[in-house]
Amino acid sequence: MFATIAGPYPTHPGTAADALDAVLEDQLGAGLGMVGDGRVRRLDTDEDVAAAVEAWMTASAALTALVGEGPAPALKACLVGPLSTPGDAEAASARVGLAIRALHDAGAPVVQVDEPWSTTPEAATDAGRERARLAWIRLLAGVAGHVTLALPGGGATAIGADVLVAAPFGSLLVDLVTGPDDWRAVARLPGERGVILGVANLRRAADTREVLLWAARYAASMHGRGLARVGLAPSAGLERLDRVAARARLAVLAEVAALATLPPEELVQHVDPRAIDARSAGLGRWEPRPRQGRGSPGG
Repeated sequence: MFATIAGPYPTHPGTAADALDAVLEDQLGAGLGMVGDGRVRRLDTDEDVAAAVEAWMTASAALTALVGEGPAPALKACLVGPLSTPGDAEAASARVGLAIRALHDAGAPVVQVDEPWSTTPEAATDAGRERARLAWIRLLAGVAGHVTLALPGGGATAIGADVLVAAPFGSLLVDLVTGPDDWRAVARLPGERGVILGVANLRRAADTREVLLWAARYAASMHGRGLARVGLAPSAGLERLDRVAARARLAVLAEVAALATLPPEELVQHVDPRAIDARSAGLGRWEPRPRQGRGSPGG
């Protein structure tokens, strides 16, 4: 279980190197299990592909320098998807696909593809869904590494789980604040697909740990997914916040990601016990399940 950013991060007034260090330092300080350089890159030309790879390698070197001898969290690269790139979608799929393969070859463990197109009226039509299915299948042709499909602003329900499953994305990042109905699409994903839940509500000043915890454990329970295939993220990019506020939101996500892995008897010491499971919610408290004796059903 891990926490990560969804995409853009607050800007820094210093040099490019200073800005990169600040973005990474904030995420390391918050305790994220997966970090990014705070940018989502659009690929309009072949030169942009090379620039995206160089940017990831620069960020990787900076992350290694900041961490020193200790283990470093995974560093993902974020790209604008082909449906959200102006111009010919087939050419965009080829270009973004080329960048994904090049990033994996360079060592990037995860490439995130953002498709804000998913919130457009076209995405909810039969023609739009078929366009998305074909574009994403083309995009991942020949890709062996992990790719996350991010749907900022919602849209998973409009596109539909059938289309989302058709292309072999390793995981799906969904905005469950703007699009709460997208839980339905998440529920239809096979358990081997990872899910990153955009549940930190940036419309509020703070997040309730119990709500985030419930979301994480609920997603983990679906189709045997398990906590290892669940991540937590803000519901949107953090670029409209200042760095202090952004880091505070990320720290809560990282805290909840750690809490979610605790056994109930330990977890109850940190959160409202009603958030632990459905049985606790019904009882209004947490208590150990009674052991089944010999001769009892399942005993």
